[in-house]
Amino acid sequence: MVEGGRRSFLDSIPGWSGYRDRERRRESDRLVRERLARDYGEIADRLGRLASRLAEDRKLRAIRYVDQPQGRLKHFIDRLRTATYGYAGLFSDRPVDARALDQIAAFDESLGDGLDELRQAAERLEQTSPDDDAFRARSEELSTVIEKLLDRFDRRAEVIDRGDPLPEPDITALLAPAQIGPGAPPAYNLHDGDAITFRNVNYTITGRITVTTSSGTWRDFQLKGGDGRSWLRVPRAADGEFQWCRQVEPEGTAGDVQLEVDGTTYQLHGTSDGTAEVIGPGGASGDRDVMVYHYTQPTGSGRLSVYHWGADDISLAGEPIDPAEIEMWSREGGRAV
Repeated sequence: MVEGGRRSFLDSIPGWSGYRDRERRRESDRLVRERLARDYGEIADRLGRLASRLAEDRKLRAIRYVDQPQGRLKHFIDRLRTATYGYAGLFSDRPVDARALDQIAAFDESLGDGLDELRQAAERLEQTSPDDDAFRARSEELSTVIEKLLDRFDRRAEVIDRGDPLPEPDITALLAPAQIGPGAPPAYNLHDGDAITFRNVNYTITGRITVTTSSGTWRDFQLKGGDGRSWLRVPRAADGEFQWCRQVEPEGTAGDVQLEVDGTTYQLHGTSDGTAEVIGPGGASGDRDVMVYHYTQPTGSGRLSVYHWGADDISLAGEPIDPAEIEMWSREGGRAV
């Protein structure tokens, strides 16, 4: 990822001069984001026209499969247009690691490459009959590409804020094309600032933990609202279990056969080791080794998960819920599902 290498997308932007010149970094960033917002906006407009045709043809059940990815795409475009970094690390007076500069350019190229990927996904949706079961699958493919773009932009912003490079394995995974397959539940792709409504209470996403173990992958979303201790667990697998959780402090030590929470006993059901990444107001932790202790109630459906990172533990007590109870909203206020 050398900035002097081939940059087909970046070379096509008039006035773009790279990130090596500290005085031109903000201008280069602005030019890239404006160009991306314009080009992705054309795809969003294309989806809008498709939704209009479906409405005219009274294909009302199919419209949501266009509205959902279009809403997420508009969210991405709004972020491109409105991103502000203040005195971020990349724009500060301190020296910036050259690898960070190269990574920003690589992210820009990957976001540019995503245009063709998204156009092709939109075309596949357009060419599929709205009466065909495959129409929903094509919609999920489109959403997968959009969520990959959002993830790339999140991590690009992290490099800009910190002025430090990400680990190379993270970069390799982020810049790889989106893997089209059975889609994760839409809630799996919630982002900071998005909102949900659960049982008539509104919450805002403030952070998340992504856990990957041999027993599965899931995300725990930290929520602002309610009693201030609520979390939402969303599985990566489409048929996985959703949980409504609260952060707790059990009596006992992680790994004990039994733990107690507010007088309720949980018994150790199993353990799994893997990695977890925490993303919150302070940035991203990167993947860290974690041991997960799984507890259940002897009677009842209660669950307790204890994440052990050496000196740090996080414990979440939860109950299975029906995902249909969750309503999601983008940070701009539009309904996401």
